[in-house]
Amino acid sequence: MKSPKIPYISNVTGTWIKATEATDPSYWARHLRQTVRFAEGLHELLKESERVLLEVGPGQTLSTLARRHPEKTAGHVVLSSLRHVHDQYSDVTFLLNTLGRLWLSSVEVDWSRFYLAERAVRVPLPTYPFERQRYWIEPQKQTGDVSRHRMDLYKKPNIADWFYVPSWKRAAPLQLLKRAEPADQKSRWMVFTDACGIGSQMVDRLEQAGQDVITVMAAEQFAKLDERVYQINPRERDDYDTLLQDLHAGNKIPTTIVHLWSVTPSDGKRSDVEFTEKSQELGFYSLLFLTQAFGKQNVTDSLRIGVISNNVQEVTGEEELSPEKATVLGPCKVISQEYPNISCHSIDLGPEFLGEKLIDQLIAELTDNHPEYFLAYRGSHRWAQTFEAVRLDGQARDTRLREGGVYLITGGLGRIGLTLAEYLAQSVRAKLVLVGRTAFPERHAWKEWLKRHDDEDQRSRQIRKLQALEELGAEVLLLNADVANHEQMQGVISRTVEQFGNLHGVIHGAATLGEKAFGHIQEASETQCEQQFHSKVRGLLVLEKALRGRELDFCLLMSSLAAVLGGLGYVAYSAANLFMDALVHQHNKTNRTQWTSVDWDGWRFWEGTEQKPGIGASVAALAITPKEGTEAFQRLLATAPATQVIVSTGNLQARIDQWIKLESSEEAEQSEKIDAPSLYPRPALQSAYVGPRNEIEQTVIDIWQKLLGVEQVGAYDNFFELGGHSLLGVQVTSRLRNAFHMELSLRALFEAPTAADLAEVIAQGLAEKAEPEKMASMLAELEELSDEEAQQLLAAEMLQSN
Repeated sequence: MKSPKIPYISNVTGTWIKATEATDPSYWARHLRQTVRFAEGLHELLKESERVLLEVGPGQTLSTLARRHPEKTAGHVVLSSLRHVHDQYSDVTFLLNTLGRLWLSSVEVDWSRFYLAERAVRVPLPTYPFERQRYWIEPQKQTGDVSRHRMDLYKKPNIADWFYVPSWKRAAPLQLLKRAEPADQKSRWMVFTDACGIGSQMVDRLEQAGQDVITVMAAEQFAKLDERVYQINPRERDDYDTLLQDLHAGNKIPTTIVHLWSVTPSDGKRSDVEFTEKSQELGFYSLLFLTQAFGKQNVTDSLRIGVISNNVQEVTGEEELSPEKATVLGPCKVISQEYPNISCHSIDLGPEFLGEKLIDQLIAELTDNHPEYFLAYRGSHRWAQTFEAVRLDGQARDTRLREGGVYLITGGLGRIGLTLAEYLAQSVRAKLVLVGRTAFPERHAWKEWLKRHDDEDQRSRQIRKLQALEELGAEVLLLNADVANHEQMQGVISRTVEQFGNLHGVIHGAATLGEKAFGHIQEASETQCEQQFHSKVRGLLVLEKALRGRELDFCLLMSSLAAVLGGLGYVAYSAANLFMDALVHQHNKTNRTQWTSVDWDGWRFWEGTEQKPGIGASVAALAITPKEGTEAFQRLLATAPATQVIVSTGNLQARIDQWIKLESSEEAEQSEKIDAPSLYPRPALQSAYVGPRNEIEQTVIDIWQKLLGVEQVGAYDNFFELGGHSLLGVQVTSRLRNAFHMELSLRALFEAPTAADLAEVIAQGLAEKAEPEKMASMLAELEELSDEEAQQLLAAEMLQSN
């Protein structure tokens, strides 16, 4: 070890590294184990008034945190080296732009090396730009403690504290409303009635109380039976659009929706495939299409959706679960995150229905001012979902791994799959069966492949990983199969037993990832959703059937924390993982081999500085490194099998409060009232300040200033450079919808991140909206004319045109 030649901030001490520390092995041991003091490091760096901070590597989390640091001043410059995933320009353009801004900030650039491969010529340029920017020195404003850090959202330093198990607790019963008055004020309800009769009883109960009720029944095609009764085909997206268009035209948009299509009879035996498809039509896709239809109608008024199901949640442990219906819970989590005007709640019923008492309880839940988001009724008891922390301290126990054991990993060539395979190779010299969906080069062609492709090639990285596994003493069998194809998966298991003589454990890690596999609800297509369902729903059903009757040491399913938290753009991904969790609960009731579903926090595989969350903490800041994931995996296998375990690096309840209960949104609204005079000064941006030029830009800027806490926002300022992030983006789009009464997706903010660009998108949308309204007004005027008046008007138009 040598003394450092370049000064740097220590993540252990939060200040400048000392030579004695850098050369001390115990220091680096502490570096691996102790808390990363990122905030203290920023504090030290920002002491210099003109410091330039450059984030190197993927993501913009660190630069966002630096911009929101309370000690950052206008003189500090914070830049990112790589673009955001939603930025609509190339990586090279972004990098060159950053380089230019570094030069403008007096950073010395080695231009000779930059232009080494180019031939440059001189061109005449103006001597200086005419920048109308105020340079008057303003007195410093005392803003007080503007940084209220949410400590619970920090990544916990001890892996033992990352684990949780789902649970249910008895909740206090609501004070039921009187039978004659199910609601204090008359409102409009829409009830999607079920085959068990609960919906029809609710309709009768509400109508008796004088409520305005619209009934929707499932049928083969759309029909309007009367002014308050409709039929629609649950699978036809257009039927939902037609329904909402008719309600909108008649000024009958509901304020409360009761969706009961996930309440089904317990009819014993059924076809897994047929029932799974039917459950998606009546549950997941029905909610998806309904929400999209509301978005198309630009409904911005407050709306509550109550999703009623039965036999979806395991509360008492005695339920006969229907995992196929669990996907409906995905939209329940994500709808409210992407549509802040819509509040979505889930109520799961047990096998027994309680007649009128149940009807009153359901109506009371849907009119409660402080509702629970996920409830269950079992008998006469009311249950609320919760999660209990469990500490896995990593002390030596009997592991479920065996020396030389045979382990099958679906999705085995993915990054997580290869990481876990490496651990199995190191710890027990395992015999590994790695299953992938896409064809892989034959072993004899690996050497030639590596010659022809560079180190960044994905296949090259996988080949080197496989070679490293074999060097560790593992035997590796690569098999190509579609996990949703029963014949192919049965062949995989047969080939495994044939070659290795046994199968001791399975890790189901197959998944569809990549930007195209995710999308916001308004833009989500069936193709995107089916990509998520392919491996995690249909693939898991195939895997369970293929493994039936086979005793294993363990079967571990790689589910996701999205099953608990949802997430922007994750409606199908969350739903698919919820199915995995539910299927394991049902599987373990009747099978000797106990499966475990692990809801993992996000993993990150890029190299770079440890990221730590603060205000507006992002998922990336809490992500698991491969080394941490391996240790968590080791602890899971060293404990007694559990049906479902959640791995959350931050306090899970705090994250539920933020993402499900949306408390951060409420806090943002409160902070506007409390801290309005205490705003951040406008940061030093590349764009000069330009004030709003029209009413639309003014409205956009006013909303940004309130939510971002910036005292002055210009028309060409970038929302994300001002410290914005996706959660604040949801609030921005929600308020803009209310202000302009038009649909505006979160994607629009990513594609038009400046106030000027976003105002242009809004103006275009308003113009498109006004055209049909103008045409409808003209047609209405024509219909009021008599035949004689119409002929006179036509004659006048013809005369004028001639």
